[in-house]
Amino acid sequence: MDTTFLSIALAVLEMTFLFVTLLLLHGLKKQLGAPASYVAMGLLFGFTQFAGAGGLTSRPDTPGSTSRCRPAC
Repeated sequence: MDTTFLSIALAVLEMTFLFVTLLLLHGLKKQLGAPASYVAMGLLFGFTQFAGAGGLTSRPDTPGSTSRCRPAC
């Protein structure tokens, strides 16, 4: 199979997992309590900001690799 297709499929699966997790947290807000669900969503948002600031990107054009760290400029 083409590595570009596999990379895109993996990215879509990961985004689906994150979206379902956020929907579950939103649905369980009454059971968990609003502060706990907001803390969990904030940690998820903080991790994405941390990964983005580190230059973690998806490189579908690289054969055999789905993600790679980019050196800082």
